[in-house]
Amino acid sequence: MACYNEDGSIRRRSRYENGLQEGLETDYDHGRIEKTATFSKNHLDGWQLRYSSSEPNEPFEKSLYAKGQKVKFIRYKNINNLKFIISDSLVYDDHKQLILKKSFVNDSLLLQYKISYNVVIKDAYQINTTKIEIADGYNSNIAYLLPERDEYETEMRMHELLNYKFAYDTDVKKPCLLVSNLTRNHFYTTTFYRLYPAENLQSVIYHKGGDDILPGWYYRDVNR
Repeated sequence: MACYNEDGSIRRRSRYENGLQEGLETDYDHGRIEKTATFSKNHLDGWQLRYSSSEPNEPFEKSLYAKGQKVKFIRYKNINNLKFIISDSLVYDDHKQLILKKSFVNDSLLLQYKISYNVVIKDAYQINTTKIEIADGYNSNIAYLLPERDEYETEMRMHELLNYKFAYDTDVKKPCLLVSNLTRNHFYTTTFYRLYPAENLQSVIYHKGGDDILPGWYYRDVNR
């Protein structure tokens, strides 16, 4: 099956068997391959590739799907003639909820996210919350809790945390990509927890300000 643009150029080519999408689907942009995806019985299954708009035939990012679920995501980033490969491995539970994400840069583990749902913390303001524990080389004991009652707001904050941003370290001897800021202080109000070995849990709240609240970080100890 083929779809065309108004000027007659090909826009998409795909295959169907018995009414279900099967095999390779290819999207085009003015004759250039923009994206390819593999389907099995209407579900993404296999590699999906997006190509660079500036470098023909060069992959920009690719995703691996298994029965419609994304299990691996790879991005290619070029800075100062240096090539970085950023890959995320994703693990889900039986309810198809993401529970583990490992992020690598050039095969070195950069971050690990462990996600727990419906977690109850002994804090007057935190009941039945989603918990995201983040391990990295600098802040290995940080856990974010998303206490919003609004499911959409929780999903937005999860998206912010899981789609980390990078800073480029220009050390000539060892140039690398680093996570720019895990605390995400552009939230209007955000709460995360620092876990200490001595069974103590410290709540950290950031406010941008307004009314009687000064902008900044607020800390308090919480009895677990």
